[in-house]
Amino acid sequence: MHGISCARNVLISLHRKSHFRVFLNLAFTGNKMQEVRQIAYRLSIGDLNSGQLSLDNERFNFLEVAGKKIARINLIASVIDKFSSDDPEKQYINLTIDDGSGQIRIKAFSDSTKMLSEIQMGDTICVIGWLRWFNNEIYILPEIVNQVDHKWALVRKMELSDRKEGPKDARKMIFDLIKQNDDGIGIDELIMKTQIPIEQLNSTVRSLIEEGEVYEPRPGKLRSMN
Repeated sequence: MHGISCARNVLISLHRKSHFRVFLNLAFTGNKMQEVRQIAYRLSIGDLNSGQLSLDNERFNFLEVAGKKIARINLIASVIDKFSSDDPEKQYINLTIDDGSGQIRIKAFSDSTKMLSEIQMGDTICVIGWLRWFNNEIYILPEIVNQVDHKWALVRKMELSDRKEGPKDARKMIFDLIKQNDDGIGIDELIMKTQIPIEQLNSTVRSLIEEGEVYEPRPGKLRSMN
């Protein structure tokens, strides 16, 4: 499965036979992850709209979704509206995006408007960015915006659906095995011990990595963050 190329991101191959690839933005100090919160969580806009907002003196802190503190996101959605400022002294572009579960705005200012300048209504985009709060509205401050084929919106929808509906027993089995091995455990060993189909195992491992529960100190090796 081919994703969007993003600067400073690490491409992790979960298994040589798998079609899945995972993009994470990890800040490391030695072999330790510096800030788990920097993960760009793959969510639906509906997830964001139903999340619990946390503010610190009216300043955005995080959005709690399914027990996770979300500050940075990765969305795929369609552009349904675009507004550009005509004032060269106050460059500003506003996109409204919709993924079928809800709508949210992307706001870019000054030099950052360049990444939105070629995006048009009707385009399907992948956006990675930070959540922000202003005037009683959650919006996205973009880091990376790329136009993608509209089919990727369906792929993302299926991915999120599978994650929510996936067998809890399989997830627990995989996570428990990873936690039990302080030195880490290999993908091949997980496959042999769990007998879980490769694609289901890879999907579950990918979710655990994105949620900050586990990490990959080297390709094909998994360790618990705890």
